[in-house]
Amino acid sequence: TLTPSVTVQPGGQLRLSSGTLPGEPDRIYTFGGPIILSGSGRGPEIADNLDQGKLGALRYESGAGINRAILTNPVQLSGPADIHIGGLPNRLTLTAPIIGAFPLRKSGGGTLALTGPMAAHTSPIFVDNGTLEISGSLGSPITLAPTSTLRGHGATAAITGEGHVLLPATVLSAPASSASAYSFMFGKTGLPVFGNTASSINSAALLNAAPTGLLTIDIYLTSANPTLGEIFQGGLIVPASQNLTAAIAGATFRVFVPNPSGATAFEGQTWSPYPSPFQLTSTAGNLPLAAPFQASNLLQLRLGNPPLTGFAAWQATNFTSPADLADPLISGPIATPFGDDVANVLRYALGVPAGASPLPYLPISARSGQSHGLTFPFDPTRTDITVQVQSSTDLQNWPASGILFNSSTGTPPPTDAAGNLTILGPPSTGGKEFYRIAVTKP
Repeated sequence: TLTPSVTVQPGGQLRLSSGTLPGEPDRIYTFGGPIILSGSGRGPEIADNLDQGKLGALRYESGAGINRAILTNPVQLSGPADIHIGGLPNRLTLTAPIIGAFPLRKSGGGTLALTGPMAAHTSPIFVDNGTLEISGSLGSPITLAPTSTLRGHGATAAITGEGHVLLPATVLSAPASSASAYSFMFGKTGLPVFGNTASSINSAALLNAAPTGLLTIDIYLTSANPTLGEIFQGGLIVPASQNLTAAIAGATFRVFVPNPSGATAFEGQTWSPYPSPFQLTSTAGNLPLAAPFQASNLLQLRLGNPPLTGFAAWQATNFTSPADLADPLISGPIATPFGDDVANVLRYALGVPAGASPLPYLPISARSGQSHGLTFPFDPTRTDITVQVQSSTDLQNWPASGILFNSSTGTPPPTDAAGNLTILGPPSTGGKEFYRIAVTKP
């Protein structure tokens, strides 16, 4: 049309209804000037019934099928306004800027896609249902209703509300998020490719603050048969100062793989739950990004059973026979299977290598002036055990007042170059003094 502009006042509606057949290109709407919108659709003369097509100062709704349209004119808001895209598969794309310092509401089950230069629009956008898709920078904060979805790539202002953020191998930046659900796609081990936000292989949401209100995190692996032990990174990424572990603590984690007969639909295909164990945790990383994301905390997905750590890893190294490993009288913490009366947990605490004699690792007496104590190998990373240095005036009673060091409650002094820790008691007052280390494993 050659009209210089189209103005929709409160109570009115501009309705776009051209459909597209399968295989046809998007229907393009080009008017002579900006589309000026105000209001949320037709007024009280129309009953409050969605079948009447009442909602939306601008409404795109066609018949059955998948219908797609492009509006090339700027949308100018002269007041708070609503854009309605009816029908789940339908999609309306705005390729020109949104103008005007008023909030915009998106309703309807379809998709409103913003591909034009939108950084200058800083008024809020409310997504009541359906999908808002962005490509590039959007200056607006976005509020997601529980039935709504935000997807796309680029950057936006804060994301609030209880909706779903869906990132199909894309990168999206925001200062904060309270969305209830996130879906990510991971296509390779290691980190995302940050140089192309529209196609990053592994999805990522870069958030300046740790997310709040997370209920579910879904990850879709593009490989139908990933290898056990593979590690993927990406998803939620926050600066190192932010506690991502606490942010994801209450969320439910799900991992999916492609399956033609799967029951879960996502991005045009069907998926099934990943059949093996996995661990989704927060990990620290140094990323090729500008401040504040060089040092970050990010999601890490590891496929398969968790790697053995602590005393369990020591057991697996020292007892290679499955029968020995299953027998607590041989491989248990207090067992002494090597004929030297040194319990396994003490060997672990002192760092005795597999098959080695414990004699060079046992505690030795230490003295400085009138103070006495013990020197022994100590590894502060062995947090699954508690190491105490105790003192007594006889060998029968070891009172709590004689605990000189407790690894679970105190910060140890630095070890020497060989990894040995020295703990000394108060200056001696004469008489007998005895010292020992006690190792316990919960």
